[in-house]
Amino acid sequence: MMMPCFITGAYAFSTTRVSEFVCVLRRMRVPESVAIPCMVVIRFFPTIGRDYRRTRDAMALRGLASGRLALLRHPAQSLEFVLVPLLMNATIVSRDLSVATLAKGLGRPRPAYLHNGDSQRWFDWAAMAVCTIPLALSIGGVL
Repeated sequence: MMMPCFITGAYAFSTTRVSEFVCVLRRMRVPESVAIPCMVVIRFFPTIGRDYRRTRDAMALRGLASGRLALLRHPAQSLEFVLVPLLMNATIVSRDLSVATLAKGLGRPRPAYLHNGDSQRWFDWAAMAVCTIPLALSIGGVL
């Protein structure tokens, strides 16, 4: 019964960027006390997956529990060599991600806008031309 939930969550994590997720939650008027932990969770799982792979690589490099079934054959050793460092790193990662989320200004009361960079208007092009033309003339020696 939980498999559809896991599949949906995995699809959402793999296809959704955090900025898009922020805009959706803010448009739905979800409170920041709910939105910020959701944003941290979206960044948390891929980071923990990378840390797990790094831990397994370090164990294989040292010759500890190499192979796919080694964690099942030696559960106490896997608890000591994999889970303890992973849990210690998870606390640090979750704290760092929370700080990074708040530092990006996601706790501010102003609305968030999604900018993909493909919607430049005439004013944007005019501003770029006004800034670029004098610079090009100065470099060319005309000014």
